[in-house]
Amino acid sequence: RGLAGIVEVYVQVAQENLTRARREAKHLPRQVIQQLSLARIADLHIKRFARYGYDPFNGKLQINPPSRAWRLLVAKLLNRF
Repeated sequence: RGLAGIVEVYVQVAQENLTRARREAKHLPRQVIQQLSLARIADLHIKRFARYGYDPFNGKLQINPPSRAWRLLVAKLLNRF
């Protein structure tokens, strides 16, 4: 549980930063937002860590490559991150 607790703190900080960035995105140029599209993958990892108890050794944390590719494509097309 010790390591999971540490991971949980880092994941929560990442979630707070991502939430803040999305809230402030309306002030950013479109090109910058497109560069931030990889944040979609970070968001996916944040959700998976929460779902699986913040255990970094849980095999269910793996995300298949097609899922990542689709998320990036959607982010680019919608100009969101």
